[in-house]
Amino acid sequence: MKRKYSYQAGDKTIEREYNYIPVRYIIAMLITVFEIMAIIGIVVAFCYYIPYFYLAAWATEIACVIRIIASDNNPDYKIPWLLFVLILPIAGFMLYFLFYNRTLQKRFIRRLQALKDRGYKKDDISLLDQLRQQSPTAAAQAKMLCNIAEAHLFTNTTQTYFPLGEDMHTAMLDDLRSAEKFIYMEYFIIEEGKFWNSILDILKEKAGSGVEIRVMYDDIGCMSTLPGDYHKVLRKFGIQATPFSRMKGNADSEFNNRSHRKILVIDGMIGYTGGVNIADEYINEIVRFGHWKDTAIRLEGEAVWELTRLFSVDWGIQFRTLPNDRDDLYPAQEIREN
Repeated sequence: MKRKYSYQAGDKTIEREYNYIPVRYIIAMLITVFEIMAIIGIVVAFCYYIPYFYLAAWATEIACVIRIIASDNNPDYKIPWLLFVLILPIAGFMLYFLFYNRTLQKRFIRRLQALKDRGYKKDDISLLDQLRQQSPTAAAQAKMLCNIAEAHLFTNTTQTYFPLGEDMHTAMLDDLRSAEKFIYMEYFIIEEGKFWNSILDILKEKAGSGVEIRVMYDDIGCMSTLPGDYHKVLRKFGIQATPFSRMKGNADSEFNNRSHRKILVIDGMIGYTGGVNIADEYINEIVRFGHWKDTAIRLEGEAVWELTRLFSVDWGIQFRTLPNDRDDLYPAQEIREN
């Protein structure tokens, strides 16, 4: 299920094959549609055959409308859902409850909390006091952000700003070649091309020399950019890989729970993040929507512990059994509570 297309890269015209939606995704979507139709059909049948059941359906719709209006969500999302629920009385509120909610299932919430509890521990009081002496406003903002994001304050970290993806690309390759212990990558989009292939060549080499490699990409984000079983392809190279929140055809909020993170961690002390996905348009090797400008940042030092923690939590929640603890994830052991 592919079609060919060509694009301009410098003075060269390159022809490639573009993946349509792989069969696995089509099957998952068909299963989801079947489940939705079955649920809606059962509710409609109950309204028709069970006396006064339609009153419960109307009460549910009214409660749904009140819930949407009272929510703190962006009006750009609230208004379409309100119209949808009012125009399609039963199907509308059924789809709302199935797909609007982003809440994880309880078993995932328990696993998520267990993974968070196994991360490093750090007391930010002294750093907040130091920051408060310099700027009370900045300290208040930092405390608020740390509470909301469940993150920490760090010092002893250098930053490098990249105004374009191609600026980041060169530095990223140099850092990847220096990896000695592990390389962790999590991206919403990965697409085969110059950008990804240049990284993959290094990952293969490092995996062969004993460096632990973990690659995670969003299952829906890469729906049309990678084969449906690409994680199996990577495993053949000695690279541990998994799609994030793999589509399984469940009529629930799995469509809404995606990972848009862009994280690269090297040995727990070098990290990259920002808006750059691993695809050629992000480094302007191909032109799809004009000149592409996305920014990125390179961190070296203690703040990379937080990127490592975020990746480890996202990775661990993809598996039924929790991964083993690693002592070298956070190089400065004195911040961990043993």
